[in-house]
Amino acid sequence: MNKAEFDNEIGHISALKSTMEKLNCFFEKLDNQVNEMLTAVQQTEVNMDQWNHMMKRAAMISKLTGNIENFSPADIEEKIEELNLSNKDNDIPLQENQTNAQKLKDTSAIRKVKSSIKHNGRARLKTRMQRK
Repeated sequence: MNKAEFDNEIGHISALKSTMEKLNCFFEKLDNQVNEMLTAVQQTEVNMDQWNHMMKRAAMISKLTGNIENFSPADIEEKIEELNLSNKDNDIPLQENQTNAQKLKDTSAIRKVKSSIKHNGRARLKTRMQRK
């Protein structure tokens, strides 16, 4: 291989190297764009999930209050708060039931203690009688 052929090969190699660098740059940009698109798709999915959740809540409110088209998101949140508050009112009997159940447990415990005391008293009395 003479000098001219060698220089020619080096020119081809440097051209290939330059092309490879341009391709690498292109693929990096492409990769960044794909990542941005994936992020946008994920954000869209999150937004759709939020929208679906809001629409389910709106449907629940519309069943209870009427036509949903007249409500803004703030109205929907307000109605949900009202429903949550009204549900809290319905929880009071449950709390009373829990209190009553606790009272029954306490009463049962008191009965057990009284029974134990009576039994122990009888046992002591029996022992005394046997000693005499």
